[in-house]
Amino acid sequence: MDIARLVLDSTDIELASQLGKPKLVGPVGREVEVALVFTDIVEYTAMADALPAYDVVHLLNRFFARTTTLVEDHGGRVDNYIGDAVFAVFGVEGNPDPALGAVRSGLGILAIADDLTSYLERIYGMDFRVRVGVHFGEVLFGVMGAGSAARETVIGDAVNVASRLESANKEIGTSIL
Repeated sequence: MDIARLVLDSTDIELASQLGKPKLVGPVGREVEVALVFTDIVEYTAMADALPAYDVVHLLNRFFARTTTLVEDHGGRVDNYIGDAVFAVFGVEGNPDPALGAVRSGLGILAIADDLTSYLERIYGMDFRVRVGVHFGEVLFGVMGAGSAARETVIGDAVNVASRLESANKEIGTSIL
């Protein structure tokens, strides 16, 4: 279902003016069922404290590049990098079976982490582990933000659930939920 906002004042007129910009879905957006994946690096702060900043950036970019490729190969898109976390969305473009793509990506991200552990062990004697949360639900997909920072993203309780699932791994000793 597409949702539009009433234009009531000058601020609304400015927001509504984003309609014609490329890749923007409109001033509010549309409700859509998607699969969501949150990842977070286990003990990232300790790792960042122990390594030179240059190496941390190198490692993060290595992880982000491989994760982004994996997500895209499974029909998703990285919505955001949040510190050491990756947030990906599957299904906003109407791809078939977004839940399967999200689960396969989550499992693939664990494999990427295993490979990065081999890389880190050789250099620093450290491991690289991640936690993954996967959820399927309804979100609002639309343009958020203002000016040059405005971009398409998703919001809704399903996003919160995916984030909480990632965090719950820590409490119950798992890597993916």
